[in-house]
Formats: sequence, C-alpha cells, structure tokens
Amino acid sequence: MWLHSLILIASALEIPQTTVRFCVSDERTGEGLRSTISLRPLRDTDERGHIVVHRPWSSLSTGADGCIDADVGEELYQSTILGPQHYSREIRFDPRDSNRVDVEVEPFEASPQAILIVDEVTGEPVDSARVLMEYGGERSGPGSPEARTDVHGRVVFPSLADGPYWLQVAGQPRIEFRSVEVDLTSERSEIEVQVRINPRVLVVGRVVDETGAPIEGARIRAARYRSKTRTQADGGFEVYAFATSTAFVTASKADFETTNAPLRSEGVDWDVVDVGELVLRKRPTPPKPAA
Repeated sequence: MWLHSLILIASALEIPQTTVRFCVSDERTGEGLRSTISLRPLRDTDERGHIVVHRPWSSLSTGADGCIDADVGEELYQSTILGPQHYSREIRFDPRDSNRVDVEVEPFEASPQAILIVDEVTGEPVDSARVLMEYGGERSGPGSPEARTDVHGRVVFPSLADGPYWLQVAGQPRIEFRSVEVDLTSERSEIEVQVRINPRVLVVGRVVDETGAPIEGARIRAARYRSKTRTQADGGFEVYAFATSTAFVTASKADFETTNAPLRSEGVDWDVVDVGELVLRKRPTPPKPAA
C-alpha cells in the first residue's frame, strides 16, 4: 500500500519511476538477513545547503535472502535498516546512480539477561521496578528495552546484545532512581542492583489561617503520591505519602494562597511525619475598576 501511495505522489510531482533491489547481508559471512527498511525521499536544500525532508517514512521488509524489489521515484532517499539481531544502519542512496542497493551490517551477539533488583537496606527483592537497558556502545545499538520486575524482584530480557549499557531503575516515588554502568558479555550471569526504597509514612498536620483559627475543608495533597484528603473541623488532617528527599504536601482552599510543607530531610525515616501547622493566607482582594 505504501508503494502505491509513493507512486501516486511521485506521479503527481512528475517524478520518473524505477525499480531498485535492496539487499541486506552480514558483513562477516555474506549471508542475507531479514530486515526492515525505512525509506524517506529527500529533495532540494535550504539556504544553508541542508537537505529538506518533504515526505514521511515508509517501510518494507526483505525476504529470507535479505533482498526485496521496490518501485521508487528517481530522487535522493534516506534509509534506515533495522534487524532482529539488533543492528541499525543509516544510508542515503539515489536510484539514478544504481538500481541496486547493497548494505552490509554487523549483527550483535545476543543472549538472555536476568536482572535482580533488591532493597539496599534489607536485601529483599523489589517488585514493580521499571528497568531500562540503554546501550552505550560506539555502534548503533539495539534500542532501549525496558520491563518491570516480578514479585521476586527479577526481570529477564530475552535477547540483549553484548556490550556496555546504562542500567536504569525507576519506580518513583517508592523507588529512588538509580543508574549504573554494566558491561554485558555472552558469559554473564544474573546482575544484581541495589536501590533505595522510600518509606511510606502517615503525614499529619493542621491547617489554620493567619489568626490561628482552624480551616475546615482545605484540600490536602501528597505530591506525586496521588493521595489527597480534606481537613476536619479542627483543621487537622492525615494523608499517606512516600518520604522521598523532595516530598511535600500541599494545602489549598478557595480565596487562600496555596502553601507547601516538606516531609523529611535526606537520610531520615519515620513512620509518622508531623508537619505542624500550615498557614493559609487570604488572597488580596483585587481593586474594583474605576467607574
């Protein structure tokens, strides 16, 4: 379908058509590789000589021999070749120069990799942590696969290419972000990463006005925890939150200015956090417009 659309566009622009044969092979063995080829026509240049992109990407897939024939317009193209063996290659070609495009790629060696995420204090496995593997090698890498740990704190990536990675663990606000550099090889074993788990705490406090009188019905929200409540008749409140190094609760009410209160200082853990009195100040009354 994309080829039909490309032909129609080219015809409307009076661009002559030709057939190009694409072949992708392993540079070490010469064996053809099944690949996805993305094409984008390029035309003209701007005032700085940079090529201007006029149309979006279109894709086609090679056969088992790594080749495919495609009808394209006689103009300059940009192409990206991707494969299941984690290779990526970008080229530019002009079918007016040749009706065959041969691309050699270097597939990555890949194998399964298990990651174990544990609490740095207790050593207990951490479930539901988001693990991202960002390739850090000099070649175009295999992308950045990610997954979440199971109830045993473990995640298995079925096919990771050998080489250096930035292993990133996230799950805030419960899990503090962690990034470590690892070097994966075909003989690697399970990788264990320790993370900090932020404690879940009960936050208590009281909301008052500038005279010290309690404010009932003020809205209390724990930032990033999606926990909220409203103050009682005495201005008191209780709300749950994770005590991260930057956590805070927000108090607000109509006609009053919003105020925040931090939950903790770095390195201190509590079961209950008393933030004391949060003072809401009346918003200034805007002046009435002159008659």
